[in-house]
Amino acid sequence: MAETEDPIVTLTTSVKSSLTQIINLKNTIQERDRSISDLETRNQTLSKQLDSEKASVLSLTEDKKTLQAEVKEQKAAIKSLETNVSKLEEKVTKGADDLKEAKAGIKEQEKIVKGLEKQLEKATKASE
Repeated sequence: MAETEDPIVTLTTSVKSSLTQIINLKNTIQERDRSISDLETRNQTLSKQLDSEKASVLSLTEDKKTLQAEVKEQKAAIKSLETNVSKLEEKVTKGADDLKEAKAGIKEQEKIVKGLEKQLEKATKASE
Protein backbone atom coordinates (compact mmCIF):
# COMPACT_ATOMS: atom_id res chain seq x y z
CA MET A 1 0.00 0.00 0.00
CA ALA A 2 1.31 3.45 -0.86
CA GLU A 3 1.88 5.95 1.83
CA THR A 4 -0.48 8.83 1.71
CA GLU A 5 -0.13 12.10 3.47
CA ASP A 6 -2.18 12.62 6.54
CA PRO A 7 -4.90 15.13 5.67
CA ILE A 8 -4.76 16.63 9.15
CA VAL A 9 -0.99 17.23 8.86
CA THR A 10 -1.44 18.70 5.42
CA LEU A 11 -4.26 20.90 6.66
CA THR A 12 -2.27 21.95 9.74
CA THR A 13 0.76 22.82 7.63
CA SER A 14 -1.44 24.70 5.21
CA VAL A 15 -3.14 26.60 8.05
CA LYS A 16 0.24 27.40 9.65
CA SER A 17 1.54 28.64 6.32
CA SER A 18 -1.59 30.72 5.81
CA LEU A 19 -1.37 32.12 9.34
CA THR A 20 2.29 33.04 8.80
CA GLN A 21 1.36 34.81 5.57
CA ILE A 22 -1.51 36.60 7.33
CA ILE A 23 0.79 37.67 10.19
CA ASN A 24 3.43 38.87 7.72
CA LEU A 25 0.76 40.70 5.75
CA LYS A 26 -0.60 42.24 8.97
CA ASN A 27 2.93 43.37 9.94
CA THR A 28 3.45 44.85 6.48
CA ILE A 29 0.12 46.69 6.72
CA GLN A 30 1.01 48.00 10.18
CA GLU A 31 4.38 49.24 8.88
CA ARG A 32 2.68 50.95 5.97
CA ASP A 33 0.10 52.46 8.32
CA ARG A 34 2.95 53.83 10.46
CA SER A 35 4.67 55.13 7.35
CA ILE A 36 1.44 56.76 6.18
CA SER A 37 0.90 58.24 9.63
CA ASP A 38 4.48 59.53 9.67
CA LEU A 39 3.97 61.00 6.20
CA GLU A 40 0.71 62.65 7.26
CA THR A 41 2.43 64.14 10.33
CA ARG A 42 5.30 65.34 8.18
CA ASN A 43 2.82 66.76 5.66
CA GLN A 44 1.02 68.67 8.42
CA THR A 45 4.34 70.03 9.72
CA LEU A 46 5.38 71.08 6.22
CA SER A 47 1.97 72.66 5.61
CA LYS A 48 2.34 74.72 8.80
CA GLN A 49 5.85 75.74 7.74
CA LEU A 50 4.56 76.65 4.29
CA ASP A 51 1.77 78.75 5.83
CA SER A 52 4.33 80.47 8.04
CA GLU A 53 6.60 81.13 5.05
CA LYS A 54 3.65 82.49 3.05
CA ALA A 55 2.82 84.84 5.92
CA SER A 56 6.46 85.95 6.03
CA VAL A 57 6.48 86.57 2.28
CA LEU A 58 3.25 88.57 2.52
CA SER A 59 4.68 90.59 5.38
CA LEU A 60 7.88 91.22 3.45
CA THR A 61 5.83 92.23 0.40
CA GLU A 62 3.89 94.73 2.50
CA ASP A 63 7.13 96.01 4.04
CA LYS A 64 8.59 96.40 0.56
CA LYS A 65 5.55 98.38 -0.61
CA THR A 66 5.75 100.60 2.47
CA LEU A 67 9.45 101.21 1.93
CA GLN A 68 8.90 101.94 -1.75
CA ALA A 69 6.27 104.53 -0.82
CA GLU A 70 8.63 106.06 1.74
CA VAL A 71 11.45 106.18 -0.81
CA LYS A 72 9.10 107.89 -3.27
CA GLU A 73 8.14 110.45 -0.62
CA GLN A 74 11.78 111.05 0.30
CA LYS A 75 12.71 111.52 -3.35
CA ALA A 76 9.93 114.09 -3.71
CA ALA A 77 11.15 115.84 -0.55
CA ILE A 78 14.72 115.86 -1.88
CA LYS A 79 13.54 117.30 -5.19
CA SER A 80 11.63 120.01 -3.33
CA LEU A 81 14.69 120.78 -1.18
CA GLU A 82 16.89 120.93 -4.27
CA THR A 83 14.46 123.43 -5.82
CA ASN A 84 14.51 125.51 -2.62
CA VAL A 85 18.31 125.38 -2.49
CA SER A 86 18.48 126.50 -6.10
CA LYS A 87 16.15 129.44 -5.34
CA LEU A 88 18.19 130.35 -2.26
CA GLU A 89 21.41 130.21 -4.27
CA GLU A 90 19.84 132.64 -6.74
CA LYS A 91 18.86 134.93 -3.88
CA VAL A 92 22.33 134.70 -2.34
CA THR A 93 23.90 135.51 -5.70
CA LYS A 94 21.51 138.44 -6.15
CA GLY A 95 22.21 139.54 -2.56
CA ALA A 96 25.95 139.38 -3.20
CA ASP A 97 25.50 141.50 -6.35
CA ASP A 98 23.34 143.97 -4.39
CA LEU A 99 25.98 144.08 -1.66
CA LYS A 100 28.69 144.88 -4.21
CA GLU A 101 26.51 147.65 -5.61
CA ALA A 102 25.86 148.98 -2.09
CA LYS A 103 29.60 148.96 -1.30
CA ALA A 104 30.30 150.78 -4.54
CA GLY A 105 27.55 153.30 -3.61
CA ILE A 106 29.10 153.76 -0.15
CA LYS A 107 32.51 154.40 -1.68
CA GLU A 108 30.93 156.90 -4.01
CA GLN A 109 29.15 158.59 -1.07
CA GLU A 110 32.43 158.65 0.89
CA LYS A 111 34.10 160.44 -2.02
CA ILE A 112 31.26 162.94 -2.12
CA VAL A 113 31.53 163.47 1.67
CA LYS A 114 35.29 163.99 1.42
CA GLY A 115 34.75 166.47 -1.38
CA LEU A 116 32.14 168.30 0.70
CA GLU A 117 34.44 168.28 3.73
CA LYS A 118 37.21 169.87 1.64
CA GLN A 119 34.79 172.49 0.36
CA LEU A 120 33.63 173.13 3.93
CA GLU A 121 37.21 173.45 5.08
CA LYS A 122 37.98 175.87 2.28
CA ALA A 123 34.85 177.87 3.03
CA THR A 124 35.75 177.93 6.71
CA LYS A 125 39.28 179.18 5.98
CA ALA A 126 37.96 181.75 3.56
CA SER A 127 35.49 183.11 6.09
CA GLU A 128 38.10 183.47 8.83
